[in-house]
Amino acid sequence: MEEKLSKNGNASNPSHLLIDVFSAYHPLSQKLKAELSQRLKTKELRKDQYLIQQNQYCKHFYFLIQGILISTTNRSNKQITNYIIADGNFVTSITGLYGHNPSDDRIFAIENALLVSLRAKDMLYFYDKYPEMNIIMRRIMERCFQEAHERSTMIRLGTAK
Repeated sequence: MEEKLSKNGNASNPSHLLIDVFSAYHPLSQKLKAELSQRLKTKELRKDQYLIQQNQYCKHFYFLIQGILISTTNRSNKQITNYIIADGNFVTSITGLYGHNPSDDRIFAIENALLVSLRAKDMLYFYDKYPEMNIIMRRIMERCFQEAHERSTMIRLGTAK
């Protein structure tokens, strides 16, 4: 995979790219950076490989460093594309968030992909121990909701008669 440099020059460690992204939303303490560095893991997907299968429990949050992923759902024997995610975006199963329910989604790579993952239970730990993670994730969720609203608006405009 082609290396990308973070603003701190962290090309060899994709986890540091995600730490830089978090830092762009709100300053991180050195303790939080250290704990994130220990708990973040990289994951590679090959083209057509699944990140999450329908009815699986999703117990991770992901940040897509490189590649393109597609989320689909089956409804009434039809495959529906929920979203397409490119580099620099967060991805997880919305219906299976935190691993409490099986996922309605399938998420798979349409090209080789590199992701950074964080277990949902670690995310919950960070929420409790580090107040700044609540601020960061709220801002990220706000951005995700805005993008979902824009996609929904584009779909409605494209199908209006």
